[in-house]
Amino acid sequence: MADRAEPVAKRPRMSRGEVSAMEVLKIREKESEGFGSGMLSIQIDSVLESARAPKLKAFESGLKVLNEEMEESKTRSIKRDGKIAKRMLAKFPNLRFRSDRSNMVLNYKPPSGTILAGSYLLGALLWSTETPSVDICVIIPKECTERTDYKNYRYFDRRLLYLFGLFSVLSKSFRCTNVELGREFLGGDRLKPLLTLQLSSSTLQAIGASEADRKACSRLRIRIIPGIENDALREVSKRASLPGTKSSEELYWNSLASEMQIVAMLQLLNEVKTKAAGFSDALLLLKRWRERRNLPITPFMLSACLAKLILDRVVPPMASVQHMFLACLQYLSTWRMSSGKISLHLTEICDVLSLLSQEEQLEVSMDATAALRVIESSSTNSDLLGGAYACLFATSPTFSVAERFDVMVTVNITDSVNPNKLSHSCSEIIRKALGKACDLASPRILS
Repeated sequence: MADRAEPVAKRPRMSRGEVSAMEVLKIREKESEGFGSGMLSIQIDSVLESARAPKLKAFESGLKVLNEEMEESKTRSIKRDGKIAKRMLAKFPNLRFRSDRSNMVLNYKPPSGTILAGSYLLGALLWSTETPSVDICVIIPKECTERTDYKNYRYFDRRLLYLFGLFSVLSKSFRCTNVELGREFLGGDRLKPLLTLQLSSSTLQAIGASEADRKACSRLRIRIIPGIENDALREVSKRASLPGTKSSEELYWNSLASEMQIVAMLQLLNEVKTKAAGFSDALLLLKRWRERRNLPITPFMLSACLAKLILDRVVPPMASVQHMFLACLQYLSTWRMSSGKISLHLTEICDVLSLLSQEEQLEVSMDATAALRVIESSSTNSDLLGGAYACLFATSPTFSVAERFDVMVTVNITDSVNPNKLSHSCSEIIRKALGKACDLASPRILS
């Protein structure tokens, strides 16, 4: 009797704007040719070396101490109209309650779990930023929520009350310093304030950190991100699937849906990292490109974008760093939001790029397209303007979207024209026309 054929898993359907198999093959072929420049690999290694944060064991030991501090916090009741809440709102004017439950009471309990997350865990923390951030997701116990919290912004009020409880604990601890609330918001969403702090020097000294490690750790800022257990607010999935949701409520439902997926997404990114060896370096490269080009796309968006390409098998997990980097640029250069309305699919990965405005979409696509053209250009074989590094990672001018570009001008001249004089004249004309809006590199005459 013939063996029964094993069922073949269906490949996920590629969404609009995704990189096709043919495009990936072209990228692979370009990679084998050195991307048109023998210097690009060396330049990329240089970017990674300067951008990657060092592994600090002393800092990780300090995080364990911080975790113990939160686990040992006492149970207490925090009323929305009580003294603690009023004092917090006066201290942090960026925060406010939004629901109809003025008599809401949170029975605060220590987090049911803490997860080291984000770029630090993935090995893609950008050290070149002024104050690198390390994310810690704290799980709000199910007992702190109610079944009807999905209604009318109630969950976000309860989330805020829980942050008030954490602030009360950590602001009094000698293990922390610079404890602030509402200085940052997750993804810029005003419904999701974060608690930020730093490890105190006394804590680092107590765990035996060297002077060099203490100096490095003093740069790191810790961001506390509240999350909820997967089954805590199942009602939102039922409500979100109902037809007829008003457009005015769309932002609220998407914000609530993404909140439910935080823990799952963090775990998913870590899973992708273990399967794809080049994921961390490729993400670090993309983040450096985003930072230097001043693009309106968050690091989390880049992480989700690259993870999506790998999970959909558009980019094979064994691909090199350069392959992943170029594939993601290709995706961003062709990506467009398919419709004006954001649909909720709680069982799928959130398409976080859909949170960009039309203008921001255009800006990201234009810059990704320009980066690909630089790499594909034969001129990158030369040392023109520092090669691909300068074009990919140079700081972008602060123009409006319609005026934002990098221009390389080539002029053919006869023997009777003095090249230096021509170069100087062209520079003067451009400076007079654009003034401070133009940042010219030093003219170079190429033979």
